[in-house]
Amino acid sequence: LTNAPGLHARFKLDREGETIAIYDAARRRVDAVSFGFQSPGFALGRFGSSGAWGLAKPTPGAANASAETAPSTGLKINEWLANPPPGSDDWLELFNPDLARPATLDRLLLATESALFQIQSLTFVPPQGFVRLFADERAGASRVGFKLASKGGFIALLDSEGSEINRVTYALQAEGISEGRLSDGGSDIGPLPSGPTPGASNSLPVAPRDTDGDGLPDEW
Repeated sequence: LTNAPGLHARFKLDREGETIAIYDAARRRVDAVSFGFQSPGFALGRFGSSGAWGLAKPTPGAANASAETAPSTGLKINEWLANPPPGSDDWLELFNPDLARPATLDRLLLATESALFQIQSLTFVPPQGFVRLFADERAGASRVGFKLASKGGFIALLDSEGSEINRVTYALQAEGISEGRLSDGGSDIGPLPSGPTPGASNSLPVAPRDTDGDGLPDEW
């Protein structure tokens, strides 16, 4: 809100991740923080003598107050696209089943049959929410350092010590068709009938189809 008290910058922050930096009058960088996807209604804050960053309750103009996170062990690999249309990137999606608490991805590992990548950004999966990570081998808070094998393979999520949290195995992938858990976080896995749903529920309703051209839906 532009009429709220305090200083107002002429830019907004990207909830999907970026870097904020402070420079002095000589344009020397004084401080900076990089972050990934942020959970709505929560903030990032510094805590303790080390100044470590963590999930916070919004407290503008007051001391930082930490916010509780959900156990990362509950996270699920929920959807993936390993054979995208030409010009598009591979991606995978994580789901947090916790009802109230965001889950952090910081220091977690993602693995395939040929690659291992550690998430370095301050990224949080919202409660009952989703985060999409692009698998395109480029740098960035929302990207991982490998591509997915369209011929089939596995994707595994590990904790910072290398213990497995979750794993999915998939076969040869059709172009442009994502696969995932047919109900978010569930055990049944297959092609999604409603099409790719990055960052959204896999259980979106399927639109009725008019297959005989009479203007009336006759296939669901």
